[in-house]
Amino acid sequence: RGNTVDGLLRVFPEYDSAVFFAYTTIIPVLSLFLVQVETSFYKSYRAFYSQVLEKGSYHAITQAKQQMMFVLRRSIGLLITYQGLVTLFALAFAPQLVWWFKLQAISIPVFRITALAAFLHGLFLVSLILILYFDFQNLA
Repeated sequence: RGNTVDGLLRVFPEYDSAVFFAYTTIIPVLSLFLVQVETSFYKSYRAFYSQVLEKGSYHAITQAKQQMMFVLRRSIGLLITYQGLVTLFALAFAPQLVWWFKLQAISIPVFRITALAAFLHGLFLVSLILILYFDFQNLA
């Protein structure tokens, strides 16, 4: 059912377009993550590591760690909330969105499944970046 573009390259418009539009639903989580991490989380992260590297007191290190963890939890909660709402909107209004994108009705289940998968993939990317922030390269 696909179309041959060139040689072995084939496209399946019903599938490929639905996957593309479903993956656009994670733009909010990636944008919000960039803003949150590069502003509030990074400041608390640097404050914590500055205390550790400058051999700050145990109390100062603990306080900086608690602040960093608070900011991280708040940021992750905000990301899950906003992206969850976008994904729920995409799942609930999949038929209308598929019609608006001028796709065929057969793309609705693909769009829904991929929108949910994109949500989980976005959370995975955020987790991976945070793991790399803390330099856990083996875990990454």
